[in-house]
Amino acid sequence: MNILILGGTGAMGAPLAELLAEEHRVLVTSRSLRPSPKPSLRYLQGDAHDEAFLSRVLNSYAPFDAIVDFIAYGTSEFAARVQHLLTGTAQYIFLSSSRVYACSELSLTETSPRLLDVSDDSTYLATDEYALAKARQEDLLKNSGLWNWTIVRPYITYNTMRLQLGVFEKESWLYRALQGRTILFPQSIAERDTTLTYGGDVAKGISRLIGNGRAMGETFHIATPETIRWGEVLEVYLDTLETCLGRRPTVRYTPSPEWLRDVKKDYYAVCYDRLFDRQFCMDKFQSVCGSCDFLPAKEGLQRCLTRFLQGQRSFQKLHWKYEAYVDRITGEHIPLEKIQGWKNKWRYASNRWLPQSRQRI
Repeated sequence: MNILILGGTGAMGAPLAELLAEEHRVLVTSRSLRPSPKPSLRYLQGDAHDEAFLSRVLNSYAPFDAIVDFIAYGTSEFAARVQHLLTGTAQYIFLSSSRVYACSELSLTETSPRLLDVSDDSTYLATDEYALAKARQEDLLKNSGLWNWTIVRPYITYNTMRLQLGVFEKESWLYRALQGRTILFPQSIAERDTTLTYGGDVAKGISRLIGNGRAMGETFHIATPETIRWGEVLEVYLDTLETCLGRRPTVRYTPSPEWLRDVKKDYYAVCYDRLFDRQFCMDKFQSVCGSCDFLPAKEGLQRCLTRFLQGQRSFQKLHWKYEAYVDRITGEHIPLEKIQGWKNKWRYASNRWLPQSRQRI
């Protein structure tokens, strides 16, 4: 098979590309230059948001037996290209998200209510926030008049380079821990049940949907049915850090997540996801693809964090306004010489020490 993966370099895309390349020809788009490790796996530098670049790829390397799309689109952007994508391949696999689901006391199935369909928050519905955008894009596929699509709804995934804590990526909690500063975490999130699925396990699931005739025109979530409280996730991280570093990071719990609104830190993701209890039923996927095994969360998180700590400990772009805001609350600070770039220094210093409006904790 000839397979195109758009934006396939993250926690799910990277292992999927390696897995598929064992038996198929795989082309992966990436905004950064990457070497191609084997003849069956080729990385092509370019931004898949660029319609001209996408058209060149679709025209130059066709025909494709499958396209797996990890790109995060705005709804209008996706509407402009959905027909192009569907007609450019035998099977189009759209990576949606299980964040589309509304709150439920039951295990989520693929027919569980979506936020887009049941929310009465008019302010929220007026946005194209991630969960709403994914649901609207699902509807564009369903109303396209074509049925060569498969919708996949992963939930929170992790690997060595992506280790989430509530709504925080590692750049917003692990960086602080390694700097010897306090982790700030809302108690209301810590008490919620969630699921975290190893990215490699999701990749295996996606690979079993590719070329599967029973997956055409269908929606599947791929997420471990195991639940774990966010507070337990934090304890796994703290235990691992103490074992590897010889010291246990300090955590300060806040009674409310309202302070996240002040720094515009994914607040809708808090209100309409992280404050929900989440559990998934995998019956539909297993009825089409057979049984599946998932790495237990505590084991997987401990293993991935340990590997990160033993490696180069690389971080992506840091949120300096957030760092300054948390330091105002905790009474800590980071020396300015440790911050690269005068703009970042000013962003941190002005938000850390200049008078600010009332802070909510």
